[in-house]
Amino acid sequence: MANKECVVIILDVGQAMCSNGTGPLEIAIKAATLLIQQKILHGQNDELALVLFGTQGTENGLSGGGGYKNITVLEGLTQPTVDMLTKVEEITPGNAQADLIDALIVGMDLLVKRGGSSAKRIFLVTNAGGEIKEEEDIKIIITQLEAKDVKLNLIGIDFLPLEGEEEPKKTSQISQSERTATKTYNEKLLRVICKKVGGVVVPAHRALEMMSYFRSMKQPKATSTFRGNFEISPVLSIPVWSYLKTAAVSLPTLSKLSKVSIDSELDGDHKAQIQHSLHSRDDPDLEIPKSEMIKGFKYGRTLVPFSEIDVEVLEYKTEACLQLIGFTDAASVPRHHYLGRTEYVVPMADPHAVMAISALVHAMAETNSVAIVRWVKRNKGSPVLGVLTPNIKIDSEFFYFNKLPFAEDIRQYMFAPLLGEGVKKEYIPNQAQLDATEDLIRAMDLEKASHNEDGEPSEALKPKHMFNPVLQYFYQTLQFMALHPERPAPPPVDPLIEEHMSPPSQILEKAENEIKNFKELFPLEISQKIQEKDNKRRFWSEAFLNDDLKLDSYVGGGSSNKKFKAGNEDLSLESIISGGVDSVGPVKPIEDFKAMFKRRDMDLVDKAITEMSALILKLVHESVQKSYYKKAIDCIECLRSGCMQEEESSQFNSFIQQVKKFFKDKRRHDFWQLLVAHRITLISYEESDDSEVSPEEAQEFLQSDTIDEEKEEEKKKTTSSSSEGDGEHDAESLFALLE
Repeated sequence: MANKECVVIILDVGQAMCSNGTGPLEIAIKAATLLIQQKILHGQNDELALVLFGTQGTENGLSGGGGYKNITVLEGLTQPTVDMLTKVEEITPGNAQADLIDALIVGMDLLVKRGGSSAKRIFLVTNAGGEIKEEEDIKIIITQLEAKDVKLNLIGIDFLPLEGEEEPKKTSQISQSERTATKTYNEKLLRVICKKVGGVVVPAHRALEMMSYFRSMKQPKATSTFRGNFEISPVLSIPVWSYLKTAAVSLPTLSKLSKVSIDSELDGDHKAQIQHSLHSRDDPDLEIPKSEMIKGFKYGRTLVPFSEIDVEVLEYKTEACLQLIGFTDAASVPRHHYLGRTEYVVPMADPHAVMAISALVHAMAETNSVAIVRWVKRNKGSPVLGVLTPNIKIDSEFFYFNKLPFAEDIRQYMFAPLLGEGVKKEYIPNQAQLDATEDLIRAMDLEKASHNEDGEPSEALKPKHMFNPVLQYFYQTLQFMALHPERPAPPPVDPLIEEHMSPPSQILEKAENEIKNFKELFPLEISQKIQEKDNKRRFWSEAFLNDDLKLDSYVGGGSSNKKFKAGNEDLSLESIISGGVDSVGPVKPIEDFKAMFKRRDMDLVDKAITEMSALILKLVHESVQKSYYKKAIDCIECLRSGCMQEEESSQFNSFIQQVKKFFKDKRRHDFWQLLVAHRITLISYEESDDSEVSPEEAQEFLQSDTIDEEKEEEKKKTTSSSSEGDGEHDAESLFALLE
């Protein structure tokens, strides 16, 4: 696989890394962590190995003959995982001596045995403080690295910077007096090895800074977005290709996982299986087949239905093309009209096409012109209005394409003038204010706010060096949660991310006087906050869906109306249209239950109690963990209140006993505990005259396993005699209603 890479990280944990504290080792571990982290996010096809040298023990494939001591292969070549990050975090000082050259040979052995055509690379992280004994093997190492085309990258901890190299932002971990001759010699030796094999030596502080940025995505492949002819006229066209130049990067798509599957501890990816269904708004239990749905477009307040045949017939048919509309001066196309992403438009790999595009680009550049074009990228695609801007490089000529708005896309807002006639006198700045503004802009100018390698002024905060802090913190949090799943709190923002969330300190320091002067010349006052009135517009659809559109809003004044309102507080337009509620639904069960109790055209009390009892059991059994428990408790409280009101205590008492039988000390025991916590018990004769249960028995019901058998038998007889056929339910009849 051409894009696959095999990487071996060789980490120094020996005595020299801990001779002046664990600072160098901590830097090495952080560097290895960042390397693995980058591979996890962006190199899922790559393979990674981790080799430690300077360990107390020895564990590698070359130690059979007694050599290569104190070198441990912590992880062989495998795809990077979170477990590998965890192992790196658990690394401790080895405090032993090991030969750096031997460690390189062990790393090379892993890559050679792996074989294949994948790219190969070794990252060596060390402070080069240990003694190198096998110098005679250096030539062999260099030859093998070149023969196997293995890249060598050295992350040097506390290395002396060469002339022209950037000094570390922080002081070195060791002073010049603590630097040994061995370390200085080893640094030079490792630089020579890297130079001969085309490797790179990166100071540790610079490596950590570069790797601390999470790349949002891999470098996109050069995939063409359009291949066709640039039609200048009916008789003249040039074959061109287009490629993406810039595009906004969003957060990666997250997968939905099933918490039930995770808690079950079963093997698998735990991905949630999502099923979509369409239901009637009037009857939520009625599922509507997708074949019975058609599209509708709003025309004023009317929804105009469009079938698939209508859409197919009326759809605007287009063919892929890039057509020239005309040329215009570049100044007539303002930059703030550019929309979306930018694309390259380059000639096809044909000498005639290259020559034609080159001539056109140079002519447009010399006349300061741009081309307005109509672009359809694929058949049946939407036509786009755009501008082609010529661009000339040392070795190529091409166009940049930017989308332009149509007339409907432009927002023409009228604002009060800032200059000229009509401006209030107090809004016109004086000369001192104008000068202060110009000084502030000049002091905070980014064009010369930084310095290049030669010490000359250069542009600061170039876009190609700026990283989106939202994406950076997202990946930081993602890694934190992967390594510490038991800690829900998000990690603190990394200092490198914070640098992108505020103006650079050096620019603020440089412009301190100008900022102070500007603030004095433009004093700001906090205006009194105006009390906002509740003028929020309400829409008919919102009132209808929320069921708060009352019929009495349309009834005139008068004493008779007051009487109407007093007796019909819950009368809504929906209940009038639907003809009254006649069943307890799963969407608004409490409202349905109360509405059925209030029906006077027919007796629905027993039916309401029966359906509410069945719905409660259904909510508990179908609950994902405790998701429906609260709704079930609210329904039980409503059922209890309704049974007391209608003197149907025996039905509720029979139901609550079955609830205890179904759930206590069984699979849904946690629901029974919640019921006890809410003190929902039997209805006693102190609460309702029709009850035969004493207050003591009601209290005992929540504490003991069962009620006395004789009393329970008497209650069953009482229930049997007082209820009318469908008011009596045993376990089987209740569960039958769940289907």
